[in-house]
Amino acid sequence: MSMNLIPEHYIEIPADKLRLAISTAYNLSVPVGMGFLHARTGGLDEETIDRIMENVETRGVYMDYVHGRQCKFSVYVKDGKFYVQPDWYDHNRYQLIDLLTTIGIEKPEEAIEAAQSARHREG
Repeated sequence: MSMNLIPEHYIEIPADKLRLAISTAYNLSVPVGMGFLHARTGGLDEETIDRIMENVETRGVYMDYVHGRQCKFSVYVKDGKFYVQPDWYDHNRYQLIDLLTTIGIEKPEEAIEAAQSARHREG
């Protein structure tokens, strides 16, 4: 998803960690509502990750419900760089910290705070 993104309001993630971010977002998500009917056990298969990654350089990533799990995970792209929001819809802060840590973001709590502070300063 390309948009008028202000990079300081987001957390940059390394391009070479996108597949891991997608897989981790899936693993940290749970089935909700009717999703229990479609839920699969185990991790996300490579074929599904490939489909999610199609055109990632231009449109980013949007994972709503994947195999019954409510992922609600987005990766935004601007100027060839990838970003996630400092909050994760229907997930808690600890899940976001876990995701960021898994993909190698040093000091994830500080990255979240910096992005949130930038948003609040600029309204």
